[in-house]
Amino acid sequence: QNLTVEGKADIKERIDVGKNDNTFVGRNAGLNAQAASNGNTFIGQAAGLNDTIGVGNVFVGESSGANSNANDNTFLGRTSGLFNTSGFRNTFLGKSAGADNLTGFENVFVGLNAGEQNSTGTRNTFLGTFASPFTTDSLDKAIAIGFNAKVNCSNCAVIGGTGDDAVSVGIGTNEPDASYRLNVVG
Repeated sequence: QNLTVEGKADIKERIDVGKNDNTFVGRNAGLNAQAASNGNTFIGQAAGLNDTIGVGNVFVGESSGANSNANDNTFLGRTSGLFNTSGFRNTFLGKSAGADNLTGFENVFVGLNAGEQNSTGTRNTFLGTFASPFTTDSLDKAIAIGFNAKVNCSNCAVIGGTGDDAVSVGIGTNEPDASYRLNVVG
């Protein structure tokens, strides 16, 4: 029942701390949360806006997780996890990372627009700006690492992009020969 403020406090619309063990900070953050929604932290304008029953989520950034109603997601960055509806145990870090994910679960997307085009794929790892599926949105256990790296098959791994975005990969060396795509020493 006590409020102590030292310095400037400029609250325009919403701070809701402790409602069902939730913490909501920002205009419309957690606006539609119901009694079943608990243990969430939503920080930023419209973060977790339409979450009504989610549990144990952390959404930080404008509109992050705005449409999510799932559990145990961590979305950090503006519009990260924006369209996630029922995908659970996802980790999306970066502006618009996993923004198109609807039902995919246990994914890790790190980087600007990482995981774009993934809507139903599960257990994928996309690390790097624009790292994502190439054309399909339903991959399982796919890995794309590097700037603009694209993968187009389940249970496959891709390092680096193609064309101007291609990289040379070294195994057993810290300076792969750029004239070869794969360098194996040993």
